[in-house]
Amino acid sequence: MVGKKVVAEVVADFAQAFVSSGGSRIRICDNTDCRWVFYDDTRNRSKRFCDDKMCGNLMKVRRFRERKKK
Repeated sequence: MVGKKVVAEVVADFAQAFVSSGGSRIRICDNTDCRWVFYDDTRNRSKRFCDDKMCGNLMKVRRFRERKKK
């Protein structure tokens, strides 16, 4: 079980990141099976997935397979 202190620290860090970015850099992963919240640290704020190597690659493969079906 996660301790209350750990949860409090995570919430405090999230609140600090939200306030410092004005909320514009806090995103939700575009992978419908994931939906993790992450901080978009890219210059042009274009990051779509929490992890490009996992969720990003998975979504690219899904789009590719969907195009090949048709």
